[in-house]
Amino acid sequence: MEPPHPWPASFHRGLSSPGQDGDGRVEKHANPGAFVAKVGKKARPSIYKRSGRGRFPLIEQTMPIKDIADPIIEDEVFPEATRIFLKNLMHELKYRARLRAEGIGG
Repeated sequence: MEPPHPWPASFHRGLSSPGQDGDGRVEKHANPGAFVAKVGKKARPSIYKRSGRGRFPLIEQTMPIKDIADPIIEDEVFPEATRIFLKNLMHELKYRARLRAEGIGG
């Protein structure tokens, strides 16, 4: 069963210079029949599979990230969120107060 929010494989940091073996294993993830390619002129390398026997269409493969991302978000992002929000709010309020004092804002 596919996780609720799969992430395109090209967003994975390990694909800056992807490698692949003969069994379709790319970056420690099993993708039988998959291959690494850049689709488009400015595209990043990603993992693709063919949906039929012809060259096209290609389907970009996804990776489940929820189990990896949740602890990082809880440990590193949430504790800093209040501090960052208050810092940005104070900056915005000071800016608006300065504009109002100069007679620019209404």
